[in-house]
Amino acid sequence: MSEAATEAGLGAGPSELGDDASATALRDTGYELTDFAGAFTPGARFEVRVGRSGSPIVRGPVRVAPLGALRNDSGRLSAFDPLDRANVDRTVLALDRAVPVGEHPVLVSQDQDEVLAALVRFSRSRPSTWTPAHGGARSRTRFSFALADGAVLDEILARVLALPSLAEINATRALFGAAPLQPGDPLPGKRSPTGSHPVLDALRAALAGGRSVVSDGILALPAVPPVTSFWGLDAHGEVAALACDLGRLRSVGQRWLDVSLLELHRALRITVGGLTLHDHPDHVWVVAPPSVTVLDATRLLDGVESPIAMQSGRDADGTREHRLSLPESGRMRATLRLRLAAMDRPATRL
Repeated sequence: MSEAATEAGLGAGPSELGDDASATALRDTGYELTDFAGAFTPGARFEVRVGRSGSPIVRGPVRVAPLGALRNDSGRLSAFDPLDRANVDRTVLALDRAVPVGEHPVLVSQDQDEVLAALVRFSRSRPSTWTPAHGGARSRTRFSFALADGAVLDEILARVLALPSLAEINATRALFGAAPLQPGDPLPGKRSPTGSHPVLDALRAALAGGRSVVSDGILALPAVPPVTSFWGLDAHGEVAALACDLGRLRSVGQRWLDVSLLELHRALRITVGGLTLHDHPDHVWVVAPPSVTVLDATRLLDGVESPIAMQSGRDADGTREHRLSLPESGRMRATLRLRLAAMDRPATRL
């Protein structure tokens, strides 16, 4: 067995969810854990189904390779999407466990040139159970996933956010009679309208090219939605590893759910298709389990389908909450249509 495979140290048995509140809530949704032990077994092959009626795709044989070491000096990790301006400029999804200070080896499981999963090892202990890593486990990341030493990311974001905005620059230019800059014009200094920073720019360039990066206290991995990450706990409940399935070892299918707004209004609260919907005077509140993502929502009225504004967030237990703004006109005759991405089952090891 290769040194990288030995270093993974996940054993040969099936991965199991723990019995803490987060893992229990996830298990209650019917979620089945990715086979992380198999994902880091050289030569393993998996059959993945894309869509409920899609043809199976074979992943593998798996190659396990060291990527480098993730340095952590602050004792905490943060998860974010360097390709998503909203994630960089407004939202840092902090992971919910402290991690040991020091340098921690990072391993990747690969199929040809594609990264299937990543593993950060915090100790040589073997993980016996896995629990959701909030912020990474069901984060809002869509195209990429990055982990950073909390202090390193804080410093980067502080520099990005401290640089002047377009409005502030134009206010200064007006004092000197200079023409205002327009949206999209490059801004003086390091910041651009997309939240530019040398480190973030380097991450974006690497991810756009499909490359994994670990440097300067940041690990970035190209991924497809949804990214799922779990803390691996040893027999004493200590953090031994963090495993990330980058969306390639699970069967993912889209489905649509139609709900009568009249029926919802009469009941005030209904549960259907694993979702719970609450009726309010000017909006509908949708609560989805961690295994389901609401991609978008539309209103069907008199044969016309129109988009609905949606604000989304995530609760501490991994559930997703969505606020759908609905016009009052024709509401009781309309149907609410939700487009869902449901994580079905883990890939089958061949």
